[in-house]
Amino acid sequence: MPEKLVYVKPIEVKNEIMSRKWLNNYGSYNHIPEPYLKIDEYTFADIAKRGSPDYFEFRMVSSIEKGKYLPAYVYWYDDGGLMVMFDHNSPLMEFYHIGCLHEFDEEIGDKGDHNLTCKVCGYKDIIYDEEIIAMKSE
Repeated sequence: MPEKLVYVKPIEVKNEIMSRKWLNNYGSYNHIPEPYLKIDEYTFADIAKRGSPDYFEFRMVSSIEKGKYLPAYVYWYDDGGLMVMFDHNSPLMEFYHIGCLHEFDEEIGDKGDHNLTCKVCGYKDIIYDEEIIAMKSE
């Protein structure tokens, strides 16, 4: 089902994203948020297929390798971000993972829920038993 686009004031979004523990530096319009890791298109697609981002933004990022500013889209999720940077003069794109590469400790709750806590940044998530059953049936 399509989600409704809602306008949110940019400063509110920036403050909300900056409050996330897995992000060290939000960066500016011309920089990649930190920490980041260059990834291949297959890893990008694997991470992106988990669902819709909470927010997305457009930046003109300084590419030291190419000596110019390149357009980039940043997709912000609850537990990390993705960025795709492209050059209009080249068919090749660059892909980045933004934030912590989570290493989860897992605890099983009383109702079979999986409580996940990242050992690196402290991010917490819960996977409910119904979601696990649905994943196994796909």
